[in-house]
Amino acid sequence: MKKIAMALSAATLAFGFATSSHAQPIDPQQAYQEAMAQCEMLSGDAKTNCRRDAGAALQQAKRNPKQHVDEQTLARHRTARCQALPEHLREDCLAQMTGQHETQVYGSVEGGGILRQTTITIPGEPYQPAQPAVIESSPTPSPVQ
Repeated sequence: MKKIAMALSAATLAFGFATSSHAQPIDPQQAYQEAMAQCEMLSGDAKTNCRRDAGAALQQAKRNPKQHVDEQTLARHRTARCQALPEHLREDCLAQMTGQHETQVYGSVEGGGILRQTTITIPGEPYQPAQPAVIESSPTPSPVQ
């Protein structure tokens, strides 16, 4: 089972990195050759499955070639996500997506998604101690004689 997972990973990685918007694009045939080279390191069913997956990935890449997306389009898509949020959250979202806050980014598109984490400190109201309550008392009554 472990070998099958490695085979699938090899085929997926070869095509995933080849089509990444940040990686140097390579043509589907070259990615297929690289995946097949990875498959050769396997044996038995894992090798067969790896070859099959590499072939399927090649066919998919030929049917639906990845198109280069420029940075301006990516920026527009990032900010468009914020438009679906309620008004009180939109401003922080836009600041996060445009790099106005220090944001940590985890994950990748190839891995299934990107998680952004931003810590925003909101100052509270200054502390004002409550005034002590003063209770006025009536003079102590004197005992009746």
